[in-house]
Amino acid sequence: MGWLRLADEMVPMLPAFQQFAEDLARDGIRDIVVMGMGGATQGIYTYLQAFGARAEGSAFVLPNGMRVHILDTTSPRAHAIDVSLDLERTVFIFSSKAGGVPEGNANFTYYWAKAKAQFGEAAGRQFVAITDPGFPLDKQAADLKFRAVFHSKVDVGGRFSALSTEMLVFAALLGIDTPRLLANVRERMTPWLRSVTPVEDNPAARIAAVLEALRRQGYDKVAFLTSEPLAAFTPWVEQLLSESLGKDGQGILPTSGEGYDPALAASGFYADRVFVRIRRAQDPLIDLDPSLPVIDIVLPSELSLGELFYLWEHV
Repeated sequence: MGWLRLADEMVPMLPAFQQFAEDLARDGIRDIVVMGMGGATQGIYTYLQAFGARAEGSAFVLPNGMRVHILDTTSPRAHAIDVSLDLERTVFIFSSKAGGVPEGNANFTYYWAKAKAQFGEAAGRQFVAITDPGFPLDKQAADLKFRAVFHSKVDVGGRFSALSTEMLVFAALLGIDTPRLLANVRERMTPWLRSVTPVEDNPAARIAAVLEALRRQGYDKVAFLTSEPLAAFTPWVEQLLSESLGKDGQGILPTSGEGYDPALAASGFYADRVFVRIRRAQDPLIDLDPSLPVIDIVLPSELSLGELFYLWEHV
């Protein structure tokens, strides 16, 4: 449950993340290769898309021109990026809480061999670890003299890490105002945790109550519809809900990527779904059949993304 305190506890770490971003820019780093799986990488896609990274092939181009490649698979096709990498201008970020994920380890072993062949004992300068303190990857990074090691929170699970080290390092690389991002969460979301708050004043409790009441009426699926800049949020929240609530034949099945089709609505296809529409204030509203149950969420700005993550972690 450490994620409950992240909006406060991550603040002292933000200067280090910002310095890291500045150091990479100063050193002329052009490519960042992220090696990880699941909750350790899924939220990164949301940050990248919401804050203007441009898709270019399999990479995302940041506003400062750096390219981010996310390797969350061991498919040989993923290594097609190798032809475009100049290892002297590439940093590999190994993101794994315990360091025992086979996919991440396989990709690390592959790129470490390449770096060691080119840089010898200085190969560690091209690598960064994000991991729990005291775990095998933490020791490995020290032994191999990685450029940097950022510690994640031991009491924060991967799928709840949207406001933890794993994500805020990339938020800094994107040039996001991370102090404001966390301040928004503290000011708008956490007050109802610090006092006895009526359910009707707690947005997460209201959403949870509505979803559960509708589930008991046969609405056992929740369909997420977002405006385009927030589209990557849906796989993140799908993973969050599926892993957290899908126990003992209970829970709600989240769906993402289905979109909305008026013809299917007329046919009754959506009869077992609750829709959640999420958009920024400046984005157009997605029209739905008025007979369908809908939960609407409007973000005042991109810097409300932290609030959106925090809200659904509570739900």
